[in-house]
Amino acid sequence: MKYKILLSLICFCAISQVIGQDDEIQEKRKKPTTSGFDKNRMYVGGAFVLNAGGWDNSFVIGGNPEIGYTFAQWLDAGLVFNITSISQRNNFTGQRINNFIYGAGPYVRLYPFQGFFVQGGAEMNFLNFRVSGGNQPTYREKAEVLSLPVGIGWGQRIVGENSFYTSILLDLGTNLNSPYLNFDGSRIPIFRTGFIFYLGRNSGKRARYSDDF
Repeated sequence: MKYKILLSLICFCAISQVIGQDDEIQEKRKKPTTSGFDKNRMYVGGAFVLNAGGWDNSFVIGGNPEIGYTFAQWLDAGLVFNITSISQRNNFTGQRINNFIYGAGPYVRLYPFQGFFVQGGAEMNFLNFRVSGGNQPTYREKAEVLSLPVGIGWGQRIVGENSFYTSILLDLGTNLNSPYLNFDGSRIPIFRTGFIFYLGRNSGKRARYSDDF
């Protein structure tokens, strides 16, 4: 009788262990991996720039595509590209100024709390500058400029879901050829409003990712 009871206990423990291991395996399959590279944390997006008017009849159009990765609930980092065309007219001399700018650089966004972030980074921009008209010879110049845009932003952000943002940045660099500085060295506010789209997520389902960090 004792042997039967002992055998029953051994069988019960073995079955319980197998069931526990199976539950653990199922739980791991349900929960996304939190270590190593995870494509679900990658995102693409960008901002669009359009501005016209002012005393110099300026017209600005451009875009800032970006690709990034969410390392933590409070940290995003990535690479942003800059493609901008600026057209201005000097009302005193009649000359027209055209500036085509393209470049790229890394950035970091820190989220101290929901809906607000601090951003900093660097952009290497390449400028193609041309001045024409006004009964003057056409003048052309090319330049390479390192800009250091830093600022704040706000907007909706749920990691793993599509979202939008608005930011205002200032170039902390000192190169007067920077597209973000006036000729007198004063800084031009950089306004950017854009969207972010996470990769590898099912857009038909609400996918909160906060528990994965």
